[in-house]
Amino acid sequence: MTGERARDSSDGVTGFEIVWGGDVIRDGMYSELQSKLDDPPTKLAKVFYSDVSKRFFVTLFEPDVPIEAIERLLRHARSNLPAVQDRIKDHAP
Repeated sequence: MTGERARDSSDGVTGFEIVWGGDVIRDGMYSELQSKLDDPPTKLAKVFYSDVSKRFFVTLFEPDVPIEAIERLLRHARSNLPAVQDRIKDHAP
């Protein structure tokens, strides 16, 4: 992946963190769920938002990921991934 990355581990789901950033090769943004219990962290799941299709795509990398962690990843993706310009266009009068 290419682009900036940031981390979020602020809500009550423990043992996991979300890393997000931009992917200039695929033309979009991603949120990635990682296990904080491993060193280096293990990638568990990813949500990719395509700037081309304006759609979300989910990939699971490991079996048996707790649903609470997946729900957290989906909430994060829906609120943080679409570019600001897309949000403004979608809500324009």
